[in-house]
Amino acid sequence: MSRASSSVATAPAWQTLGIVPWITTRSKHERTPTILPGVTIDQAGHQPTISPTVFAHLLSWFRLRRGREMPSGVTPYLMSASASKDNYELASVRRHVPNCLSLSRIAMALVVLFAAGDLEATFTLVLAMIALAMVSDWADGYLARRWNVCTELGYVLDAMGDRAIHLALMLVVFLRHDISPIYIWLLIFRDILIYAIRVMTPQWHVVSKRLQWLSRAHATLLRVWLCSYFLRDGSKIVAGVDRFDTFSFEVGQVIVIATTVTLSYWGIAKSLRWLGTSP
Repeated sequence: MSRASSSVATAPAWQTLGIVPWITTRSKHERTPTILPGVTIDQAGHQPTISPTVFAHLLSWFRLRRGREMPSGVTPYLMSASASKDNYELASVRRHVPNCLSLSRIAMALVVLFAAGDLEATFTLVLAMIALAMVSDWADGYLARRWNVCTELGYVLDAMGDRAIHLALMLVVFLRHDISPIYIWLLIFRDILIYAIRVMTPQWHVVSKRLQWLSRAHATLLRVWLCSYFLRDGSKIVAGVDRFDTFSFEVGQVIVIATTVTLSYWGIAKSLRWLGTSP
């Protein structure tokens, strides 16, 4: 096989065709199709006839995107010029939506800090910001994976949004409850250490996936610890009595935050071996 034919056979469909292929079951294409090498057009019915090579690439693309075989009776079409432009604009918007959701948590953190000064009057607003922050944290990752727009920038912005809302809640809890400042210091210094390791580690976003489960466990425990204090505040505001002012609640909170800090620094200790090494 020649070099040219080999490159065509192994190149992805979107590189070979120069457009995003479109799969549809319509028998007639409503717009004038884009004419490409390997494609002939029946002008009477606008029915494209695709060469076997191009069809193979379309079939490969469909299996890659859908994870299943080509259904029977489905005819591959090529997107028209106007439809291709619309698809490009939609893809451009999708690239920015997860990042905007991540950045929105920074604005939510500022709202929480300003509103927490009079928590009795603004508790509903603060609670709404916390709920929206949790939803956005789930949505940005889900949409990035769903639309295949995961990037290193998105990874960093997601972490920034999480740190912003976590820090705001920690400051509020520290000011309203008798919390030892050592916990706040350890949590903030943990983020500083992670940033330092990230700067000195090549391909951090790749190797850090090995400890992704540990990062999720830390974030989950930290949110449980923070939300427990806001649940206590809510109970006091609504019922007029602090029902969580018990020894068992304090012991449980200490266990949760101690576990969170321990997991965090254990993960940092394991990540020190990445310094200056390739993935």
